[in-house]
Amino acid sequence: MKSGKCPKCDSSSIYFKEYALDNVTLDGKNVAYVDYVCTDCGYFETYITDKNALSKIPLKAKFNWNNILAVIIAVIAGTLPASASSFFATFISIPLTGIK
Repeated sequence: MKSGKCPKCDSSSIYFKEYALDNVTLDGKNVAYVDYVCTDCGYFETYITDKNALSKIPLKAKFNWNNILAVIIAVIAGTLPASASSFFATFISIPLTGIK
């Protein structure tokens, strides 16, 4: 959106305004932000522009923010054992059923 193209419909009908919403809070404090909207499809994005507030997120991450990479790894680690056991069960059962 910041580049002037909508990521959903590829339109260039993008408008932006600072503080278009009532307020945006980060850890309970109001922060500076800018809103972008596509007037063709209605897609809407908000970006926090307060660099000081953004720099504090990694410091507080271990208490109340989740790192997206850590979440993805946890999901994969949780589903991989079940997928592997299902594969091996199928692999072992094929010779037992006589399927060639």
